[in-house]
Amino acid sequence: MRGCRDRRRVGSRQSARRHDRSRLGSLNNRWGWWKEAWHGFAGEPLGGTGAGSFEVVHRKFRDSNVDVRETHNVPLQFASETGIVGLALWAGAMAAGLVGAWRALGRLAGDEREAALALGIALPAFLVHGLLDYDWDFVALAGPVLFVTGFLLAAGREPVRVGRHYVWVVAVGLVAWAALYSIAAPRVAATRVDDAYSEIEGGSLDKAVSEAKSAHSLNPLSIEPLEAWASAEEGAGRLARARELYAQAVDLQPLNWTSWYELGLYDREVLGHDEVAARELRRALELDPHNCQLLKALGRACTG
Repeated sequence: MRGCRDRRRVGSRQSARRHDRSRLGSLNNRWGWWKEAWHGFAGEPLGGTGAGSFEVVHRKFRDSNVDVRETHNVPLQFASETGIVGLALWAGAMAAGLVGAWRALGRLAGDEREAALALGIALPAFLVHGLLDYDWDFVALAGPVLFVTGFLLAAGREPVRVGRHYVWVVAVGLVAWAALYSIAAPRVAATRVDDAYSEIEGGSLDKAVSEAKSAHSLNPLSIEPLEAWASAEEGAGRLARARELYAQAVDLQPLNWTSWYELGLYDREVLGHDEVAARELRRALELDPHNCQLLKALGRACTG
């Protein structure tokens, strides 16, 4: 079945992307990643290249086949992915936290001040370490630091009666819901993508389409639900619809080599459009020149 074949191809590629071999890379590697992030920022200084897009930027500018998904420098990653606007918002929030924590020390005395000082070290230490790593990505690390910072902002203040301001209660509730949804939705979507491929392998193609559609609605900025959806349509023999979905993935992430690669393989292996496929695969190679998978797909030698 075509869908099963496509599942193996996409599944192996996804596993490779999720595996960050350079988590403990050297400082020399980091310097290269920082330069790549700067190239991304220089190309899109206002709005950046998109949240979570450093992996794509890295593949375009890297000089080896070493793969990495993070800049390993939080300010640079904000600059590269979200531009000046995102960097300014992050820097403003961190500066406000530092100033607030410093003022808290002036409101306290004795043992309370010493305890606040011990807690207050967490935020500057977090920011300094973030110059060499990607601490911001880990809720288990960033969450406690931000919680402590919030505690310090309120420490030593006189209680204030806020009354029944239901508008603020609703606003806080909506913000909290949005934050939780933004964290949970991509994870639920990834699970449904896996479920879609499982349904394809089991021959339940309509259920696979339903799972993939659901994943796409939960995470409309990801190409993986579209690829799973296309695989299900392909398995059901709806080849034109499958190609539309692969093309939609390219439109969604035109700088992502994988969207061009999947479209190129589909045009070549399923539709037999060799010339069109070659152009698409060459475009993928332009976006990731050191990718052995792409080199081999184009019949070129790979030294990696």
